[in-house]
Formats: sequence, C-alpha cells, structure tokens
Amino acid sequence: MNPLNIQMLSSGLHQQIFGDIQVEYSDEAVQKSIEHLKSHDLWNQETSILPDVELQLPKMYGSNIDEHFCILAQKQSLPYLEAAHELVHCDLPEMPTEWTWAVGWTKYDPAGRTNPVDFPDDKALVFDVEVCASESQCPTLAVAVSPSHWYSWCSKRLIETRYTWSNQLTLTDLIPLETSANSTRPRRDEWPERLVIGHNVSYDRARVKEQYLMKVGAWDWVNISSINNLPDVHALYVGGRTLEKESRELFINGTMKDIRENFQELMRYCANDVKATYEVFCEELPLFLKRCPHPVTFSGMLEMGQCYLPVNHNWKRYQDEAQGTYEELQREMKQSLMNLANDACQLLHDERYKDDPWLWDLEWGTQEFKQKKDTKKKKEELVSTGEVANSSLTSEFEEDPGPPSEDRNEEEVKAAKSRALLNDLHQTVSLLPKRRQHLPGHPGWYRKLCPKWNDPQWLPGPSLISLQMRVTPKLMRLTWDGFPLHYSESHGWGYLVPGRKDNLLANPSDTDAPSCPYRTIEILHQEYCKKKSPGQTDESEVSVSDEFMLTENSMWEMVEELSHLETEHEADFGNGSVKNSAQEVQLPEFLENSCRSYHLGNGPINEVNVPGCWFFKLPHKDGNRNNVGSPFAKDFLSKMEDGTLQASTNATSATRALEINKMISFWRNAQKRISSQIVLMLRKSELPRTVTRHRSYDEENEYGAILPQVITAGTVTRRAVEPTWLTASNAQDALRLAG
Repeated sequence: MNPLNIQMLSSGLHQQIFGDIQVEYSDEAVQKSIEHLKSHDLWNQETSILPDVELQLPKMYGSNIDEHFCILAQKQSLPYLEAAHELVHCDLPEMPTEWTWAVGWTKYDPAGRTNPVDFPDDKALVFDVEVCASESQCPTLAVAVSPSHWYSWCSKRLIETRYTWSNQLTLTDLIPLETSANSTRPRRDEWPERLVIGHNVSYDRARVKEQYLMKVGAWDWVNISSINNLPDVHALYVGGRTLEKESRELFINGTMKDIRENFQELMRYCANDVKATYEVFCEELPLFLKRCPHPVTFSGMLEMGQCYLPVNHNWKRYQDEAQGTYEELQREMKQSLMNLANDACQLLHDERYKDDPWLWDLEWGTQEFKQKKDTKKKKEELVSTGEVANSSLTSEFEEDPGPPSEDRNEEEVKAAKSRALLNDLHQTVSLLPKRRQHLPGHPGWYRKLCPKWNDPQWLPGPSLISLQMRVTPKLMRLTWDGFPLHYSESHGWGYLVPGRKDNLLANPSDTDAPSCPYRTIEILHQEYCKKKSPGQTDESEVSVSDEFMLTENSMWEMVEELSHLETEHEADFGNGSVKNSAQEVQLPEFLENSCRSYHLGNGPINEVNVPGCWFFKLPHKDGNRNNVGSPFAKDFLSKMEDGTLQASTNATSATRALEINKMISFWRNAQKRISSQIVLMLRKSELPRTVTRHRSYDEENEYGAILPQVITAGTVTRRAVEPTWLTASNAQDALRLAG
C-alpha cells in the first residue's frame, strides 16, 4: 500500500519488473494528493484489497521495462520494417499496357512477358481488390505490385460464364497470397514474413484466402489511410493530377457483364489505385517514423491489422433468432401504436381533444359523408324489395313449417328481419359517390395513418403508423420532465412549459387557430412533481400552482427580462460568441423550483408562439443549435431509462411501445452491419488438427471466421475503429435484443 492507501504491485512482481528501485514519497506530494482526492470526495473511500500475486515473469530484455518493450517490438517488427524500406526506396517497374484475361494470378516482368503463378512470392506488395457489389461479396479482380513485378488476379466468376453461382463463400472464391489453389499449407510448411500495403486494407484482407485459416500466415497489413478516400489522401500528400474515380461506379452499380465488357479499362483503374497507394506510402512512412519513433507503435499497428474472430454454427442461429424476435416485437409495437391512434380518434366526440396537452394542434377536420340524391323510384324499389322479402319469408314458412316451436319461430322471424335489413343496406350502395371517399367522418391526422381501400398493401386501421412519424410522440403522450412534447417546424422537437402571459388572447374564439390547453399542462406537471417528490407539502404545491396561474406582476417582469436576455444571446451567437447553457438565459424562479432538470432543454424560444406556454428545445448531442428530429433516436435511450423522457400516466400502450423501442434499438441499428459481415465456414480438411482433434469438436457443426473491418488508426488520435466489433455496448442491459 502507498501512503494514499492505494494497493500497489506485490513485492515479488515489483522486484522482477523494477529491480531494487525503491519509491520515495515526499510529505508535500502526499499532502497535495490527499487534498486533491478530498476535493472530489475520493479520500478515505473503501476499496477492495486483492491478495498478492506470485507469478514468475519471462526474462526481461534490457535493464528496465521500457527497454524490454523496445527490444521486443524491434524484434517483432524488424522484418516488416525492412520490407517497407525496400519498397519505399525502389523504382517500380512499368505498368503493363495490356492485362491478361485468365483465372488466377498472372505475373508481368519488365520485358513484357507474362507468366501464370500460384501467388506473388515477393516480400512486400502494394495491393488492391475490386468487388462487383451487385453480384456478391466475392473478389472480382485484383492488382498488386512489388519492387520487381506487376501482378493481376481474376476470379472464376469473372472469366467463366455460368447460369448461377453459389451464395456460400468458400476458400476457392478468395485470393491466394501464400498457398496454391487447392492447398491450405505453404511450400515446405514455412510462413515467411511478408508485408501488404493498401488503402482501407482491411476490406482487401477480407478477400484473401489465407487470412481465414486458423493458423494464419506471416503477412502483416499496413493501412496508409482510411479516414479519407484515396483521391483526397493522394492530393494531400502527393499532389499532381486528380485520380479518376468514375470507373468505380461500374463495380458499385454495374453487373459482371459490364465488368467483362470494360475489362482493360477497369484493370487500369485498379492498377492506378495501386500506384497511387504506393506514392502515398512513400510520403507517409518517413513522416510516421518521425512522429511515432517508438517501435511499439509500428508493431502495434501491424498487430491490429490482423484481427481474427472465430465463429461457429451459433452465428447463424444468433441472427435468425434475433431477427425473428425483432419482427415479433415490431408487430407488437405497431399494434400498441395503432391502439393509441384508435383511442385518440375517440376524442373527436364532444371536441375533447381541445383539452389534451398533446393532441390539441393536430388536424381534427373531417370530411363530410357524401351520397347521391335518392329518387322516388329508388324508394319504391326499396319498398318493393322489402315486400318481396316478407313474401319470401311467408312462402318459406308455407313450404316447410317444421315442427311447432315458439323459440324456432322467433329465431326465424329475427333472421328474416336481419336479411331484409341487409338487403335494404345493400340497395344503398347505389347512393355512394362514384369516387369513394377515404374514411369520411374521421379526423385528417387519422386518415393519413390508414391506407386507402385500393392500396395493394391495405390493412384495416391505422396500419401506416410508425415511430418515424411526427404524430407518434404525441399519441404516446411523451413528456420531458413532466412537460408535454411539442413539435416546431423551425426548431424540431421540444416541450411546452406553462407560464407565458405575453401571447395570451383576450378572446380565444376570435381566431381559427387551435388554442393550447395550458391550464391542463399546469395540472399535468403538478401531478408529475407529486409523483417525483412524494413528501411534498400542500403549502409548496399551492405555491407552485399559484405561480403557474400567473397572478403576480413580478412574473410578467421576469418574462420581459427573459425575452431581453434571449435577444442578447442570439446577438452573441451572430458575433461568434457562444455562452454555455447556464449563462444563456436567467430562467423564471418558479420553473427552477418546479422541476430541477427540465432546463437541459434549450430555450425558452419566444418565436414559437404557443399561447400560455414557453417552448424549450430538446437537447441535441451535437449542440443546442441543432434541432432534434426524433425523440426516439438512440441518443435519448439514457433519458428514457432515467425517466426524463417517458410516457404520461395511464398510457399502458405507450409505455409498452417505449419499452419495445428500447429493446429493439440495438438490433435495429446494428442488423445491417451484422448481416453484411463476411463469414467463411471452413471444411474439416481446412481446419487445423488442434481443432478437429479437440474433445468438443462436432462434425455436425460448422466452424469458421470473420475478419473484422478494423481501421487501425481511424481517428485523429490514432484510435482503432470498427463499426460493429469495436462499438461499446451496455452489457448490463439484459432486456436489449441481440446486445
């Protein structure tokens, strides 16, 4: 333990790593550290004490731990660094003018001769792969260059014309770089160290055969850049003529036939990318070694370029079960939303929607039911039809009176009357207009949620509703700290806070615009505060209510000051001066007292003119000057969890919909990335003996690998990034689907 009661290395490990060096602590440094810990409430906190570890470490290289890692990294990376320097200082051979149309690798010597080879046998290569994206994930063609030769590779799918190809990816579909076509072992069973240079090289690596073998070869992969595209990187480091990228569209949107017809042009395009990558590498390597001289950095980048993820048959089961559960929860959520829409539609009766804090400003206008004018002839036909029905009923009784029974007679009379009524109803079909109306008598917002009768995807009810619609948060009656959500065309999603007086109308009936039920919003927030603070006294409740009712002159003065401060704040933004959220606006005291955390929103924004209410914007992850497009975005999941954003009281369907949205959020966002992973399952003969002879090996199951698309230095701080496997996930959320 050190003087701050922090457990240090056990004496045995300390002796092996640091030798006889003893740490000395000055009283001044100890006291300063204690004061710092006290300022953060970390002093004298209980910590767990682990038992001392007695472990014999391998022999250390050098005299200290820094020398140890330097020597270790130099030993590990030296062959690759030598190959890189040899590549940088060479003169590339001339690019071929004609490319060979043949399956597999072709080698081009400086004299112009070509020769088919199993794979390039050079120590260092600059490499690029192209894929016909519309056909499959299999590589279509590739080009490589070494200090002495150019190489080209063509796939069977490109050269051979077949009616169909298997969707199952196998090793034979991939590019060999170390083994012959039908082998998974190198010559003389040796894996010499080699280096591959590329732009976005993890994409190319995923199309190389040997990288999927569980005992992978000694190729290391160096990525020159993946943050920007190759033309931009080339323009930055090399300059000169801009790289042409028009041919790339054929690989993205074209077919294999298009690639065959433009083979020579596309091979030149791929070769030019290889040459550009080489030119960038020649500029970047000296800069990299100058800025990152420690050998561990280079060694670490080589190691990060070889990520390997073993998988088995459970990978497919994971996807199938996750997708099935996702679709089931999606159906349940849609049904919950449809129930909310149907319930809200009932508020049209007696205009009850006018007192709803969320639905008051929806489109509540209805279409009048239209029908053709009835004529006397039609009426006579209806009467005669009724008489015919009655006569037919009489004739039925006369033909088969059946056994005498009072119950049966009553049932038959009722059935006859029902048939007559249905017949009368059928006759009214002729009164319908030629152009059928879409849900007359229903509010406009509800009609937009229902497909029309002639829609091929027609389903009964508001089946078009989804979380992406603006009406959905209102139907779910979402609140932010107890205040109802509201949408502004110019400011996105926010919430309404009652208490504004300057925009109240003396006579609301003088305008056709919907009137905001701000009194109802006051009551809504009071109920929220009661539930949040169960011990609140009646006196404090009355105080909050009184301030909401706007009876004090000081309240109006506060609003005037608020508006003045907002104007100054906007002027500061125009001058490039940005204040933090705590300095932007001096908020009314009653707002701060009523709900402590509501002010996470941005505002109030007076230009959003809602009578009796201020409008506050929801916080945006990229700054409050940005608008929130949907409160269901993944950035608000934490706010749903802590109750800041929630469905209001007694909204069971809405609460369930929010729960489902949280459960499926991970799979909804990650499903496309996960399903697009290149997964290669290996045959038994392609697996190492250590796997096939293991006691848990089962021939009925599948074993394979995924090569994560890692960008080794994907940020300005050179942090590795990968959209699926290096994305942080909340492991404590057990209810999250597929997380």
